[in-house]
Amino acid sequence: MPADRGLRAWLDSRVPRWQAHRRLLRRLRRHGGHDPRDVRRTIEAYRSVARDLSLARRLMPGSEVTRGLEDLYLGLHDVVHTRAFRPRDTVARLYLRDVPALFRAMHRDLAAVALLLAASAGAGWLLVHSFPDLAPLFASRSMIEDLQRGHLWTRDMLNVMPPSLISLQIMSNNMIVTLTSFVLGALYGLGTVYIVGTNGLMLGTAMAVTARYGLAGQLAGFILAHGVVELGMIILAGAAGVRVGRALVHPGELPRSEAFRRAAEDGLKLAAVWLPALAGSGLIEGFVSPNPAYPLPARAVLGLSWAFLVWTALTGDLWRLAARYTARLRRSSP
Repeated sequence: MPADRGLRAWLDSRVPRWQAHRRLLRRLRRHGGHDPRDVRRTIEAYRSVARDLSLARRLMPGSEVTRGLEDLYLGLHDVVHTRAFRPRDTVARLYLRDVPALFRAMHRDLAAVALLLAASAGAGWLLVHSFPDLAPLFASRSMIEDLQRGHLWTRDMLNVMPPSLISLQIMSNNMIVTLTSFVLGALYGLGTVYIVGTNGLMLGTAMAVTARYGLAGQLAGFILAHGVVELGMIILAGAAGVRVGRALVHPGELPRSEAFRRAAEDGLKLAAVWLPALAGSGLIEGFVSPNPAYPLPARAVLGLSWAFLVWTALTGDLWRLAARYTARLRRSSP
């Protein structure tokens, strides 16, 4: 029939083009497209396949040719509409838009985790204060003997290893704790609650044990320079883990898997702040906190300044101020 012969002729004329489009798509997927000619060819192929697919759906609905064109069209669609990866723009968008928006949106989670940390610290302090015989459960015998002699264990840190190794050990430990707290949010938030509660309990018992021997002030002085940011990042990571757990328990209108994926991605974005912040706190804890050469006022100024810097990074104000300052320098330069 004339219609069949016309359809076959159309197919025979278009098959070489479709094959060329598939080769172009495979090459773009393997190597990307940075050549302007590839960009033009991709857009032309995308439009051409769209027209051919529309015609094939009318003439041959459900056929193998139509399904092949649909696959080709979807592949080209992904290539055309995928946002170009520019590291500088990606980092700027992360710190200027994504992290501040998440930080504002999770104020309830932050408050809940902060309350959990404070409550567990209070419970640990009350437990050891009320039952001093339980102190060996939370502190080694040698540590207790040192406290009885009026000697805080932090004094000997610089005698045991150099500050660089102390900082590295503290950094890795704190990063592992916060990442574990975040990841264990996948256990419906229970793992996060356990990690945050345990850290609060250890903090409270340490304060209670040192207070029993009149050394709580020295411990507070040791913590002052690095502890505000360190505890804040534990709270931030815990809040991210709680969001993951809540996404599994109450996904809302989204499918559970999609809600979990979004919450996990949000947590990884926040990790771009809490991990560098913990690295800075580790440096302070290794080089400043155990060093008696730094007086208490200097520790207070350093701790508050570092906390302010991290806070402005979370709110996005730090990067906006830096951008304004850079723009002002450029305008003032000859």
